Amino acid sequence: MSIFTRCSKCHIFNALKHNTCPKCATTDKVKAYYVSHSVAGKRTFEYAGNKLSIAKSVDADRKLEKRTGKLPQYAKLKIMNFAEFINTLFIPHFEAKNKSIQKPQYIIKFFKDFFADIDICAIKPIDIERAVLAGTGGKSSASYNYFIAIIKRMFNYAIEIDKDNRPRKAIATL
Repeated sequence: MSIFTRCSKCHIFNALKHNTCPKCATTDKVKAYYVSHSVAGKRTFEYAGNKLSIAKSVDADRKLEKRTGKLPQYAKLKIMNFAEFINTLFIPHFEAKNKSIQKPQYIIKFFKDFFADIDICAIKPIDIERAVLAGTGGKSSASYNYFIAIIKRMFNYAIEIDKDNRPRKAIATL
């Protein structure tokens, strides 16, 4: 397990010791850190935030999981309901990636309450559309688009953490 950065121009993973990308010679001011580990014999990169300290703690957690034989969080996604996904996986990811969760917090809570006990893999696009319409309640198109952006972010993250784990698509791309 190691920590890598990702070039913003050519999107290749670079070792932490490189300040510039060896492929395109780009120097990033704000770095995105990734932790590399293997899942079922396949190498994966997990986003760990924009701070090296967060990346080091994620790396330490993955090493501990590997040593103890504990099933990683993302491997449990298939047996998780939507509220558990929000509380255990999405909110920590969202807080690590963003400075503030205050603005979209009410939308996240709305979706968590709307899909509370439904298995995350059982949610269909029509269910999402109903939730967005119920959440916006006839407000402006900007509100509708904001609700769509937040739910899209949730499901894209679920797809990202689940894609190495599944033989078929369990979650539909939005």
